[in-house]
Amino acid sequence: MRLHTTEPFIEDYERLPERLQRRADRALAFLLGNLRHPSLRARKLGDQRDSEGRDMWYARVTQGYRFTFAMEGPTSSIALVPTKSSAVLPESPPTISSFFLYAYRS
Repeated sequence: MRLHTTEPFIEDYERLPERLQRRADRALAFLLGNLRHPSLRARKLGDQRDSEGRDMWYARVTQGYRFTFAMEGPTSSIALVPTKSSAVLPESPPTISSFFLYAYRS
């Protein structure tokens, strides 16, 4: 599987604190190895698609942070792309980013 980053994703990543960057690196490594890795808790974003028509997904960085990505196929490539936060969290303001603070509810 290949990983493609977009310029907006890189900019969002660079704005993260160093601790979260390390956690994001770890999550991305898991993603490349196994989309179903239990720590990722990857989920498809319903019918959401990116500008190229690929299915949008999100996965866990920490209990409080998620990142978004698009997949072209189950084994081909993953593009790390920003999406509207309201697609991940319907109650959140519609900002466009690659990383989201996830409101955990027990």
